[in-house]
Amino acid sequence: MFKKEYFLLLGIVVFLLSFLVLDSAKAINNVFYGLVLFPLIFCVKKRHLYRIHSCWLANFFFIFLLYSLSSNFWSNDFSIDTFYRYLKRCLYIYGLCLAVFVAVESKPDFPRMIESYFAPVLVIFAIICMFVFYRTNIFPDARFTALNGMSHPTFFSVVLVAYIGAFLSSGKNLFLGRGVLAGAMLFVGIAVLVLSQSRSTFVAVAAMIAFAVVVSRQASWFYFLCIFLVMVGVFVFFDVNFLVNRGLSWRPEIWAEVIDRTKNCGVLFGCGYGGWESQEVFVNGNKFSHSHSVYVGQLYYGGFVALVLYVSLLLGFFVQGAKNKSTIPWVLVLVAGASVTLTEGSKLLMTPSPLWLVLFFPMAMIIALSVVSSGKIGDVS
Repeated sequence: MFKKEYFLLLGIVVFLLSFLVLDSAKAINNVFYGLVLFPLIFCVKKRHLYRIHSCWLANFFFIFLLYSLSSNFWSNDFSIDTFYRYLKRCLYIYGLCLAVFVAVESKPDFPRMIESYFAPVLVIFAIICMFVFYRTNIFPDARFTALNGMSHPTFFSVVLVAYIGAFLSSGKNLFLGRGVLAGAMLFVGIAVLVLSQSRSTFVAVAAMIAFAVVVSRQASWFYFLCIFLVMVGVFVFFDVNFLVNRGLSWRPEIWAEVIDRTKNCGVLFGCGYGGWESQEVFVNGNKFSHSHSVYVGQLYYGGFVALVLYVSLLLGFFVQGAKNKSTIPWVLVLVAGASVTLTEGSKLLMTPSPLWLVLFFPMAMIIALSVVSSGKIGDVS
């Protein structure tokens, strides 16, 4: 019998794929609203709400979102319109977590399916994008950018290597007949890493490897091999100058300016979530659209309280995820997201974007798998 929850599973899959085929953020948002949130209305039950809120990590995450939302009240740009905008985004993120939980509870092997098939799809997409891009650009000098919703060089490269890491973290994928596929995917991931010239993604890869070595000793030899291949790919086959020839992209100056603004507002609670103009930064006559660091962004929007809450939340996900073998691939994805956002991003209350794929989606998976594996079943039907 075809259960209605399967429409929700299909909607989540289509939502993930929409980043690859749609070039409009609004279109991707519409896919999320229509194929994830709308079916969720008919699938969610009281017991789902009871069970997800029995998880301390989920509640901690939702408290962080509520605090971020409440910071709008002390923003100089406060208005009912901006508050309503950020309230909707909080509900979207909450809806994603709830939808993923309902999907995992309905089909426990759903996370395994995403781990096994999303990375190969991303690799095929990357090969197509490289073919299209270098038909009109000089190889390998031009900085590689992908197509459609993945057009940001750093975010596409980090999404690709994060999900390749999740794929590789499975012993089945490595040792039971998929070794050639794993090697080919690793090669494409390294190629995109280098061609995109993303130092942030390079840091993310190093963080993923370090985490994998710590939590998975049996596979440590393989990850040391990954380190070797990455270093060879970067420092031998390609010009190492790309790591430094673009300078520091004004990051230290941007962060200093944002921190100075935060001091003027109050370091404890920050300046609050405001309008889009509130995140613009001017350094030496140059205009930057945001703080280029999610961590500095948390300090700016929610102050020291938000920064501590966010870092504590990430540590909670890492510790909780490392306890369960089924969640380790998703912790690796989250490690990549937490690392790349050291120098990328700003606000967390946002509509669906590639950043969701390495932050909120793995968080939702870790929560769902933790709750399902705990076996706690509420009395509420």
